[in-house]
Amino acid sequence: MYRHIISVDLEDWPQSCLDYNLPITPNVIDNTGMLLDLFDKYGVKATFFCLGLVAEKYPELIRKVHNDGHEIGTHGWSHRSVKELGPDKFKSELVRSIKVLEDICGQQVRGHRAPDFSIDLDMHWAFDIMREAGLDYDSSIFPINGGRYGSPDSPVYPYGFQNGLWEYPLSTVKIMKRKIPILGGGYFRLFPYNLSRRFLRMIEKESRPAVVYIHPYELNCQELHTLEVSRKTRLHQGLFRSRVALRLKKLFKEFAFGSMADYQFNMNKMQEDCSHSYSYLMIQNPVVAKAE
Repeated sequence: MYRHIISVDLEDWPQSCLDYNLPITPNVIDNTGMLLDLFDKYGVKATFFCLGLVAEKYPELIRKVHNDGHEIGTHGWSHRSVKELGPDKFKSELVRSIKVLEDICGQQVRGHRAPDFSIDLDMHWAFDIMREAGLDYDSSIFPINGGRYGSPDSPVYPYGFQNGLWEYPLSTVKIMKRKIPILGGGYFRLFPYNLSRRFLRMIEKESRPAVVYIHPYELNCQELHTLEVSRKTRLHQGLFRSRVALRLKKLFKEFAFGSMADYQFNMNKMQEDCSHSYSYLMIQNPVVAKAE
C-alpha cells in the first residue's frame, strides 16, 4: 500500500492567480510536461485535479496525463472560490467540469479539490453536492487556522461522511500545539528539504498518509519574469521555484507515493478483509462521532 499521496492542481498561473477572466496560456502545457517527465522518471503515479477551463482549451493535455497512467480529478471550472460561488453556481461548475473531463478520458471522475482550499468542514451543502455529482472523495480541507483558508478543527487524517464521501485533508504536523501546513505549494518551496523530510517521518509515526500537492507552474522558474506583476508577487510566488524539481526528486527517492484512487482502493480492501484494524472519523452533519 502506498504510504503517501501525491497530487497536482493542474491550472495556469495567470488565470488562477491574477485574473479569472484571463485566457489559459500554452505555458500550462510545457509546465505540465516537465512534471510528467519527472513522474515518469521515478515511476510515480499521481492524482491530477484538473481545472475545467484548462481541459476545455487543451483536451489533448488532459488526455496525455490520463494516458500516462495518472488519475484525473476535478479542480472545478473557473478557479473561483467555492464559498463565493455558493451552492447553485458551485454545482453548475462542478458538473460542467466533470462532464468535460469524463468526455476526454472516457473514465469516471472520482475526486475533487476546491480552488484555494475554499471549503470548510461546516459547508455541508458542498459535500452533498459532490456526492450527488457522483464523486467518491474530496481533498479540499486544510486543517489549519489560515488567513485565506483553513478549518482548524478538522481531523488530520482521512475520514468519511455519512453520505459516503471521503475527505483527504492536506498535510499538517503539530508543533507546540499548533498545526503547521507542510508539503505543498509555497510550504514545500520555502521549508528546507531536511525539514520536509522530518515532517514526513512524523506523519509516518502517526500511521497516516501525507497528502503532497504541487502546481505544474512551480517547476517553471522563468514564467513570472515574462509577466507584468509586482515585485512582491514575483517574490511571493516565485521564490525558490528553482528548488522544486530537485526536492521532488529527493522526495521520490526516499518515500513511496501514489494516487488517491490507489490509496482509497487499498484502504477499502483492508476494511473488507479485516486483516488490519483501521480507525477513522465518520462525520454526520452536524455531529462528529468516532467509529472504531
